[in-house]
Amino acid sequence: MTTVLCVPGAFSFGNIATLESGLGGPRELLTQLGDNSVAAIVPVKYNDWDAIGGATNGASKIDAALHQVSADENIVLYGHSYGAVSNCVWLRNQGLTSTIDPARLTIVNIANSIRPNNGLAAMLGMYLPVGPVSTKYRVIEVIREFDKWGDYPNVTSSPHYWQALNNCNYGDMAPGNIHISYQGIRLTNPHVETTIGTVTFMLFETNPIPNPSGVTRAQLETAYNRIVTPNW
Repeated sequence: MTTVLCVPGAFSFGNIATLESGLGGPRELLTQLGDNSVAAIVPVKYNDWDAIGGATNGASKIDAALHQVSADENIVLYGHSYGAVSNCVWLRNQGLTSTIDPARLTIVNIANSIRPNNGLAAMLGMYLPVGPVSTKYRVIEVIREFDKWGDYPNVTSSPHYWQALNNCNYGDMAPGNIHISYQGIRLTNPHVETTIGTVTFMLFETNPIPNPSGVTRAQLETAYNRIVTPNW
């Protein structure tokens, strides 16, 4: 058995619906990670309503949850958005000295808003430093292209910056709802990635462009400087 600790996003109040659908859900995620064991899904409730200290509270709740898992079980720490931020804070604050065996723990983040370069919360100066940091633990960072909170345009000198801004803002609304719509993504889908230390940063293409407005994907891409370079 593998315990999947699910850390939901902001204002979820323990609701893990996005994590239950994202990447096909925890059980399918294990298969993508090469783990064929049964998944025990455990929500991690924290102060997700607290935009200031919630991530620190989340890191403490994560640490407690990790130590409650039987020592003979593997663990996947799976976070969405503010939950992914909490995972990053745990790595930074507790992970460096944690006694949890790295062979037992894999961390998977989706829609992380403090992702290096393009995380909007980080660009706003929140929950710094950016993350996740490389530690003894394996981390997989998943972002959809044009996710407003994880893939925000950052090249203001681009002649298409404002179009890129409008595009990701539009993509954050219905019907696209990119930030909470990771159900069509699988780790085995075509994507681009780069690995820095123990962290693998993945970027998945979003089709169609949420708000084309006469602009091409190549033009929108001029407004981005990412930690992962797309090849589309």
